[in-house]
Amino acid sequence: MITLVSDLHLSDSKARSTINARRLLERLSGAFTYASGKGAERLTLVLLGDIFEILKSEVWLDRRVRPWEAFTPAHDEAVAEIVMRIIAANEEFFAGLQDMQREHGSRLRMVYVPGNHDRPLNTEMGATGRRLIRDKLPALNSGAETYPERFTEEEHGLVAEHGHEWDPDNRSGGGLAAVGDAVVIEFVLRLPVTVRQRLGVAEDDRAIDFLYEFDNVRPHNPETLLQWIDSNVARGGEKITLDVQREVKKALKDILGDFIALKQKVTFGSFDAIERRVGVLLRVVKGLAGHIERLAPLLPAEESASPYPSLALDDLQFIEEFGGDYRYFVCGHTHDPMLVPLDTGVSGTDRRVRVYFNTGTWRRVRRVAGSAPGGEAVKAFSCWDEECVVNIYSPDDQGLGFPPYEFYRLTSGLNV
Repeated sequence: MITLVSDLHLSDSKARSTINARRLLERLSGAFTYASGKGAERLTLVLLGDIFEILKSEVWLDRRVRPWEAFTPAHDEAVAEIVMRIIAANEEFFAGLQDMQREHGSRLRMVYVPGNHDRPLNTEMGATGRRLIRDKLPALNSGAETYPERFTEEEHGLVAEHGHEWDPDNRSGGGLAAVGDAVVIEFVLRLPVTVRQRLGVAEDDRAIDFLYEFDNVRPHNPETLLQWIDSNVARGGEKITLDVQREVKKALKDILGDFIALKQKVTFGSFDAIERRVGVLLRVVKGLAGHIERLAPLLPAEESASPYPSLALDDLQFIEEFGGDYRYFVCGHTHDPMLVPLDTGVSGTDRRVRVYFNTGTWRRVRRVAGSAPGGEAVKAFSCWDEECVVNIYSPDDQGLGFPPYEFYRLTSGLNV
């Protein structure tokens, strides 16, 4: 039995965490105990990326370093400090995995595949951070210096990776930086911190609380993030004061201008598309004379269909060319739980359908609503807690009465 979860985004601040760790641990522990009780000999937990929120930490701002820069000892120290804070802020999560390991012993294997938000852990600047995590969770020590970037298990017919590798904004390599890292740190992280500091208010001040929700907004693009600002300013009532509006506007101008200037210093892999969108946002913000809630109507954003199922099929076919029999491709990254049958289009005797799974996320999600014809210019947002687990069973497991796979998704509406 292989169990996969992703996108926990364990924060280095208890105040900003949105994961229900207890529910996650209960789900995992219950699944392993049940499978073990039915005779399953081998249990595997795959933590499929964005488990540790390395990017969205004020440590980067405080230490004045960034993950896309050339390595220095200061970068290693920054990642180590973030990891220490994550461990301190998520004691229940680490203790729960330790308890599971003690209960099941060598029968339970744990595998960690980094995503884009915890990618620094798999680089030179993550050396100390990796040691800290392995000291806390020795089961994650695969014997290699770094963590695997893909998990394959032919017995289960499974290929799994985080999924940012298919996202042009979040790919890195070949000396190119991922522009998505800059969006997280220079926009999603800096905006609430800058507004808070300029207003001289505490981090938990309700007037700016909505600015800290950026990482839960979907789709995660500049237009929708500004729609989120609009929605809160337009409906925020007395708690969204004119001072807040003014400082948000001023901070946006500064931050968007600094973001575009990054192109002169950093070679990003896919900066042009983001630069065009950010450039439009900057021109709109600079020309905005009235209230800030006029921003979003000038920047409509439509969410396109996910290309991930077709990309998963391409990847499966590519991997099968090297030998092996794979039926399932699992990834996370998008925060959009999904189960999609894939038709290989191959004629002949092998007509088995392949399956793409997306493991979604374990956190609060705020998703922008589609606009009805003639609807309001300022868009509404829904809010729910998302949970998702995928189980894949081997032929031996299936002989014990288990199905080939299970896809569990629980979405709980929130009154907010």
